[in-house]
Amino acid sequence: MPIDSVGSLPFTILALATVLVLAWFVVRILARLGVGKSAGGTRMRIIQSLPVGTRERIVLLEFDGKHYLLGVTTGGISVLERRVGSAPDDAVPALSDIESIASQNPHNTSG
Repeated sequence: MPIDSVGSLPFTILALATVLVLAWFVVRILARLGVGKSAGGTRMRIIQSLPVGTRERIVLLEFDGKHYLLGVTTGGISVLERRVGSAPDDAVPALSDIESIASQNPHNTSG
């Protein structure tokens, strides 16, 4: 092995480590500054989630002042019900009413 190639391996490892450390610091600084986040804050939030099976769940979601009751499975997401407008907590569909809402859903396959 030539002497030049033996000396270049530690230099290469040191240069790679330096680049990785600098990249880590840049990512941390950008995260603190909020780069990549929407300017108006979050427009979507999960109000409540209820597991109904091993991989299925019902999710109550608020997006831009509208409320959506979603059925989430490994095969996809179905809108079970939607309500427009900012509603008080008692007017938002309760997860205890899931059976009545799901029975009205035309995509419901249960008997």
